[in-house]
Amino acid sequence: MEKFKGKLTGFMYIIVNIKNGITYPLQLSKITNITYSYIVKELKELEKYDFIFTVKKGRKKLLYLTKEGEKLKEYLLNVFIILNVKTNKEYKPKDLYS
Repeated sequence: MEKFKGKLTGFMYIIVNIKNGITYPLQLSKITNITYSYIVKELKELEKYDFIFTVKKGRKKLLYLTKEGEKLKEYLLNVFIILNVKTNKEYKPKDLYS
């Protein structure tokens, strides 16, 4: 986890905003106001540590949380609630399966 030291805020917002199978990197960038290149870099790290996995559908890379990623998301949401931090803007992801 030393890789994330100093940049945990971005990492936390990325994890919290992943919705299994309906979120992709560009969408995360728009939701979190974090640059696309940073998102891609962090997603590679998260995949390396087995918090997420990706499935390519057409040209889009769909994001999924692993069991460990789900646990981490739950813990982070509790931290955000305790700190009274708004985790994301309201958004409705496009239905990628239609």
